[in-house]
Amino acid sequence: MAHPDYSYLANLNTNTNPLSGVGLPSNCGFPNITISGGFSGLGCCGSFPKIQGPDTTAEFLDNVSYNRGRHSFKVGYEMRHLEYIGGTYGGSKGSFSFTNLTNFLTGTLNASNGASLLVGQPARDITEWGYAAFAQDDWRITNRFTINAGLRYETVTPMHEAHDLLARFDPTSASGLVQESPNSPLWQRHNNFSPRLGFAWDLGGNAKWVLRGGASIIYVIEGYNAFVSQQGLAGISVLGLNFDPTAALLGGVPGPGTITTGNVQFPQSQVNWTIAGPVLPSGALRCDSPLAPGGGAAAAPNNKPCPILSVSPDFNRPYAGAWNLSVQHAFSNNVSLQLAYVGTHGTGLMGLNDINAPAAGSGWATLPAGATKCVPIAPASIAAASVNTTCENMSRPYFSKFPYLSNIIQISNQDVSNYNALQATLTGRPSHGLSYLVGYTFGHALGEADGDWNGSSLPRNPASVRQDYAATGNDVRHRMTMSLTYALPGKKGFAQMLEGWRLNSVVNVQSALPWNVSDATNDISGNGLKTDAWDFFGNPTAFDGMGPGSIPYFGGASNTDCKARASALDAGSTPLFPGYTFANALARYGCYEQNGAILLPPAFGTLANVERNLFRAIGLKLWDLSVTKDVKFSERLSGQFRIECFNVLNMTQYTPSVTGTMAAAGNFKFGSSGATPDVQVSNPSVGSGAPRGFQMGLKLSF
Repeated sequence: MAHPDYSYLANLNTNTNPLSGVGLPSNCGFPNITISGGFSGLGCCGSFPKIQGPDTTAEFLDNVSYNRGRHSFKVGYEMRHLEYIGGTYGGSKGSFSFTNLTNFLTGTLNASNGASLLVGQPARDITEWGYAAFAQDDWRITNRFTINAGLRYETVTPMHEAHDLLARFDPTSASGLVQESPNSPLWQRHNNFSPRLGFAWDLGGNAKWVLRGGASIIYVIEGYNAFVSQQGLAGISVLGLNFDPTAALLGGVPGPGTITTGNVQFPQSQVNWTIAGPVLPSGALRCDSPLAPGGGAAAAPNNKPCPILSVSPDFNRPYAGAWNLSVQHAFSNNVSLQLAYVGTHGTGLMGLNDINAPAAGSGWATLPAGATKCVPIAPASIAAASVNTTCENMSRPYFSKFPYLSNIIQISNQDVSNYNALQATLTGRPSHGLSYLVGYTFGHALGEADGDWNGSSLPRNPASVRQDYAATGNDVRHRMTMSLTYALPGKKGFAQMLEGWRLNSVVNVQSALPWNVSDATNDISGNGLKTDAWDFFGNPTAFDGMGPGSIPYFGGASNTDCKARASALDAGSTPLFPGYTFANALARYGCYEQNGAILLPPAFGTLANVERNLFRAIGLKLWDLSVTKDVKFSERLSGQFRIECFNVLNMTQYTPSVTGTMAAAGNFKFGSSGATPDVQVSNPSVGSGAPRGFQMGLKLSF
């Protein structure tokens, strides 16, 4: 890469064989090694090494105010230039995967994704321009009633990479991939208008009762990382628009572009474990159909379709509407109460979906030798069968035209969000040494996703994003906070020992956060997305408030309630194919049961019915306390000595992860992440916040 802004990266990843260590000190180091079966990984970090910056923002803005009568006008202009420089080099040291410890010791790689190596240069230099202008008027209609009205205009140019090294999916193109060019941006420029309106009304004219309200629309500028540093989804290696392989061999034919960045997969036969090395040979970036020309699965390594990231060509900037209405009453000069309603609605929020997702159940099929069509697995064999990724790929919507592409993860304006809350705030200003602030919020947050890029999961049903609309991971229904300060009465004495003392206390109490169950391992639905849930029956509160506890797991069909439920479901439904039943899924994966509530694996080839974030963990209860002593040493020098105690009651603060974990050896505990129903053996609970702790300090002021 010759661009001066990142010329220092020129030798970071240009050698096709970094494991040989020739001339590439930046690529030296331990590779990423994964061993299944509960072993910790070796080597650091699938998303590192990483280059970030220097990022720059150049901004020019100015505004002019003009007062005339009861009007206060203000107009302004802003121009902003943003530049991002960075790249994620995960896999540049090589990645190796083994199914168990024995295979690791013998060097026998995982057959599906045993060895890979990052080739090419992922660093990008991206810029965009933003322009905005606004006008507003504060109109004091009467001495008691004021209106604030404004309108903001914004426009942001499409992202531009210094060397046009970004790409996306285009089904109308010959190869399916199009690369950015000066005359062909990845998406169009859009103009946005943001209105704002507010008012304040002194109801009695004596400032005792005041009514306020307002509403606005605010547009979002998404971070660059959302487009060039996805850092992977559950089981899907999609990194960014800078990794779309426009220069790879696409089905044996050179692609139309110049992007050579990607992960090259190597089969066992191409790995050289001798000391002489190199461990991995030179490899060309390629994407191939999983189907051999004459029928049947193609022989490795030329059977790997490539996953890509794309952006909808009509992608717009997301925006959120916000509104509020509040009434404030002053009981005295020192005590006031405010009651408020606040709400927001996010529209066209950025979300991810696989627009080339396989059909449900397609993975539970087999491809006979020499055949060009998959057939269902025999009922007697499904209990021990493995998911067939070739059959999944063959069922993708774009397989007939682009058989060398697998997951096409598209960024679009697919998501919405809602938040509504009632708030009460009691404020006590200093009086007789006591001041306080007490707040309570009753709110509800809803949406389809808890994140928009890093670690974000795909919809459980790619054909219906709205099925995931439910409580968000940060949905706190009840929250109470109180901060209190009391200045102890002082008395002049020796060395100011009896004056300047204060007690400070902060209390935070909130109801439990929700947690979600996801199976990122088994692919029971057979659609390859690794976003499956399990069916739930009963009262969700039976799984609530577990803390360090666990939900009993029952292997196979050993639980009579689970067995009865599976039989009833099979009696009332028709399986996708013979043998693709709830009973067979139960026999293979087991179930969880507690207090009459059941978590049951769905039938093979189907999607579960459980609502996202259905269960609740344990609420938060924190009390922090501090004592301060103010000392005046001279006219210009003063100090404060402070002793603080955090988590005074020493309570364990359990926090659920976004994704709960199922463990076949028993004990489904809400606190850990990973979501593998029949892989993880134990799942420790997670605590947020440290145990009781003390801190002392001295601050000097001049």
